[in-house]
Amino acid sequence: MVPAPQNSKSMFIFFSNSELYYSDRFGLVRHWVEHGKHAARWVLDGTDLFLSDAQVHSLHDHATMFDDTQRIFLVEALPKRLQARFLEQARLPPDTSIIRAPCNQPHISYIKLTNHTAMNETQAVINLAEILSTVIGHDRRGIIFCPSQHEADQLHNRFTQSCCVSYPEFSEANKARSEDEWKKGTKQWIATTAGFTLDVDSPSVGAVIFLGVGITHGMDFLYRGAGQSGRDGQRSWVVVLQNEPHQFAVPYDGLQDDDDPQCLAESWAWLQANRCRRLGFTMLYDNDTVSCAQLPDAHFCDFCEPQSKLMVTLKKKFNPPLIF
Repeated sequence: MVPAPQNSKSMFIFFSNSELYYSDRFGLVRHWVEHGKHAARWVLDGTDLFLSDAQVHSLHDHATMFDDTQRIFLVEALPKRLQARFLEQARLPPDTSIIRAPCNQPHISYIKLTNHTAMNETQAVINLAEILSTVIGHDRRGIIFCPSQHEADQLHNRFTQSCCVSYPEFSEANKARSEDEWKKGTKQWIATTAGFTLDVDSPSVGAVIFLGVGITHGMDFLYRGAGQSGRDGQRSWVVVLQNEPHQFAVPYDGLQDDDDPQCLAESWAWLQANRCRRLGFTMLYDNDTVSCAQLPDAHFCDFCEPQSKLMVTLKKKFNPPLIF
């Protein structure tokens, strides 16, 4: 334990998210340290995304000031196979204590769907969102994660009465207006892209739709995006929708760990597997095989409960069936 300075006025506790940490505003903290103040504890949130080379250099540069400080890093999701890489990037020793919560999220029902019908992708998503709205009720919200701005804009234009749009490239004014409409319930659904998971936290999300996994969304993003739902303690639904498997799911099984921080290889395997959908997550994050049937009061996935009321409705709506 590093002895604390005698004068408590020379001590400070530093709380930061990753956005502040990599910005020029970090210079204030550097100024304090260089002028005799001591950080008693450093708490850094939002460190679950792996970093660019420039950010890693910044992290190493800043972290040297805290080598004698208690450091607590808050990580939303950390695959077991990437743990060593994370510790190295964070300048933490290999034997650092790591406290993990189970990733099984029993309140979420995962559903994997493929659109084999003649309807285009936008119409398929709209039909799916309308069905999910009847399941979650109109007092809860929904998120649609799109591969790009183009798909998000298409949904907004075609689903105007129920869907707003927001993504990181929006102006701050437009983002604030759209997200306010969504949070207040003026629009039940919001179409967006990957950066949205970092910006918005709503306790009333009852359903999340992903357009594809594979190329555009790795398993890590799928897990974090799914975690936006059910924060009100109620059951929620997460649906991965694809037009055709080969259009999105390119085999990533040859990737090495260091080349695949977004867990694209695991998303490829998840798409191909014919088993409980929850297993892909528990294997990736917990090194365990926990299925829906093993969890008390679990909200079963489509594989474990293929004849649920929702699945029967989807089969009737999408003809030929949307299920594979």
